[in-house]
Amino acid sequence: MAKKLNINNYTPKIPLKLDICEDILKLENDDDCFCELLIEGQTLFQENFNRFGFEKTRFVNCNFENVSFEKCAFDDVIFEKCAFLQCDFNNSVFFRVKFLNSHYKGSNFSESRMNYVDFFTCNMIYANFTMSKINGFIANDCNFNNTYFGDCSLKDITIDKTSFVKSEFFHTPLKGVDFSDCDIEGLSFSDGKELSGAVVNSVQALDLARFLLGVIIK
Repeated sequence: MAKKLNINNYTPKIPLKLDICEDILKLENDDDCFCELLIEGQTLFQENFNRFGFEKTRFVNCNFENVSFEKCAFDDVIFEKCAFLQCDFNNSVFFRVKFLNSHYKGSNFSESRMNYVDFFTCNMIYANFTMSKINGFIANDCNFNNTYFGDCSLKDITIDKTSFVKSEFFHTPLKGVDFSDCDIEGLSFSDGKELSGAVVNSVQALDLARFLLGVIIK
């Protein structure tokens, strides 16, 4: 079971109103790794924060658009009430991260590594997780419609009341993933073998009938 992250454990040690464009540059150290930050109420457009590391950090009420976080590392991080529109997290690492009531429309998480990540009431529509390795993943009351999970490795996945309408799982094995309480209308696969060992309900099985190869009907 995925590890839980306790928001109340975080006590930022820098001013609450961090200006990420100016102040974060003043905080640079040899490793470009920043700890125990509260980044709140920031609005950014087309900025570049590649190869940064964030530990025990909270992003709250931030609005980022076309911002690049390529090859970043996020450890014990919380994203709360944020909008990251068409942002790039390619080849980044997420360890014990919570995404709470946030929007990531069109964002790129391809080739990322996610370990013990939780998504609660998030809009991930059109996000891209191509070739990502995801272990210990929880999604509750989220929108992953039209999201691409091509050539992914999924392990220890827990999803509840989450929508994956018209999402694609090409070459991504779904064994053990329980979709029975989710909306999976119009899912796409390379040949249907990805569904082997997945769990669906009887109504979903009708929609997936053309792909059924070892699906467990619940």
